[in-house]
Amino acid sequence: MEHIAWAATTWSLLFIFVPIERIKKIWVIGLVSLIWFFIVNYVFIQLGYFKYSHMIVSIGGVPLIHLIGSAAGGMLLLNWMTRDAIYKPLITAFFSGILTLSDYLHVIYGGIIHSGKFTFLFDYVLNFAGLSALVWICIALVGEEVIYQGNKTRFLK
Repeated sequence: MEHIAWAATTWSLLFIFVPIERIKKIWVIGLVSLIWFFIVNYVFIQLGYFKYSHMIVSIGGVPLIHLIGSAAGGMLLLNWMTRDAIYKPLITAFFSGILTLSDYLHVIYGGIIHSGKFTFLFDYVLNFAGLSALVWICIALVGEEVIYQGNKTRFLK
């Protein structure tokens, strides 16, 4: 249930805040995010840091529905990225905090089980590093023009 809530929340936020035209331009970021989050989660599951529970369908121990939610989360992150060198780490830090809070809720409700060596501080650092890499990968693959230009929200023109 936790993974469904994650996916429903991220996709709802994406459709509430980001115009459909923009989503059509950045959909590749969602695909890259899904693949990247799978790789990162798979590696840390294999290292024994955590494992998922309450899965209906999983790929390598990672719930498919969680990956689908991560696709929307990646699009939300990159949607508001700017060229400003100071803003990039700030928005990455903010989204890392949201991911760590989400992880905390998953742990409370039993969707994720941490090993004794995996702390929330380590989780935050991992999220920051993983999201930073995702930003660089997406800029390289999608291009700066797609990420930095266009109408990024339904509420401001």
